[in-house]
Amino acid sequence: MNYTEKPLNDAELSGIKAPEDMEARLRKALESAPVRKVKKSVFNTKWKFAAAIIALSLFVGNNYHALAYYSKTLLGFDKVLTSTLSQLNNQGRGQVLNEQVKLMDGTVLTINGLMSDENQLLLFYTLNNANGIPELDSNIFAPVQMKGFRTNSSPGIGGASPSKDGTEVKGYISFEPVSPLAKKLTLSYWEGIPGTDHRQLSEIVLPYHPDEALTTIFKQPMDQSITVDDNTLVFKSITATPTMTFIQGEVQVESTKQLDQAARVLDGLQLVSNDITCEKRKGGLTRIEDGRYEFIFQYGPLTDKLQSLQLILKEYQDFHESSMRIPLTDINKQLFIEDKPVKIAKVEQVDKETEVTIETESLVRLEGIKLVNKSDSMSWVTSGPATYHTAADGTTRMNVTFVFPNREGWDYLQIKGFSYPKHLGYKSDIPIK
Repeated sequence: MNYTEKPLNDAELSGIKAPEDMEARLRKALESAPVRKVKKSVFNTKWKFAAAIIALSLFVGNNYHALAYYSKTLLGFDKVLTSTLSQLNNQGRGQVLNEQVKLMDGTVLTINGLMSDENQLLLFYTLNNANGIPELDSNIFAPVQMKGFRTNSSPGIGGASPSKDGTEVKGYISFEPVSPLAKKLTLSYWEGIPGTDHRQLSEIVLPYHPDEALTTIFKQPMDQSITVDDNTLVFKSITATPTMTFIQGEVQVESTKQLDQAARVLDGLQLVSNDITCEKRKGGLTRIEDGRYEFIFQYGPLTDKLQSLQLILKEYQDFHESSMRIPLTDINKQLFIEDKPVKIAKVEQVDKETEVTIETESLVRLEGIKLVNKSDSMSWVTSGPATYHTAADGTTRMNVTFVFPNREGWDYLQIKGFSYPKHLGYKSDIPIK
């Protein structure tokens, strides 16, 4: 049978009516129909998860050192670190190692990590021994050298802090900078041989990642000099890293007196960054050839967002030689070294020692102090804190007590020289390029 579709008109549509029980039958059918759960595509979910794992693996593989760099922190070193190193450590800077070796006395040495830059290498270590560790005993662990490819670095300054129960010591020690081409470093160190006074030289090989070295902040040559009397100090370069700032230069001298003066001038040299004086750490002069010396001085790191940098030399301790001898019987007798007043304020015997109190102007520093007689001399072994008072002429005077081993037969107090601040007022801007 064939059915032909014929559209209905409005009149026909209006005449069509649903059965009266239609609504009830539909509701019953819906309520009795089974609930069908819609299944998610397991295939799609598994592949999305796998894709995420692959992407993370690729990222970690390509950025392994970067992830370690930003996530690590050396724990337990708060008491021993300087504020600068503590800040860098809290930022997770450096390379974590945790390499361990047992020393001959049973102490476990852990090399916790390294922090390096163009100016220095820092090694962080821990010593553990349940039987206790003698504080600051260099026979247990004394670093000697750090070697590697194009690297032969000597140790410098450091610090250590023992635990309350004396079973652990945490410390760090600095070394001269290492080559950025080194991939491993060999630390040589002395360790004590139990039951003897002898030591043994031992080694531990450490992995080194030069890509984790701290970036140099500021580095440039300098073309500046300062002349003080007969000495001309030439500043050649400045290198600033997150851990410290180096200033390097040279000086020509013709006598030990000039060399001593150069050292005193450099001792008063200040580095000022953004109007803030940088902490001065250490420095010295090294002979290059006859009459020619190199100087390197270490300062703390520069301030952030560097805008200005100056070398400032306000004054230095000007030294004057002397051959003055004061009879120990001349108590409170006013004398003069050149134009500087000096006198013996008191001489007394205390227990098995002789104490000699000397009065000078507050800024004068006496040097080469000894007790002497016709054939012998004796240096002081310790001195007390300075005390100050105002003299009759209104100047500030300083009293310092020098302690000598007690022995009879001394006739004079000998003074070989003195120094006092000499004003220079030198200031030089370092261009920031």
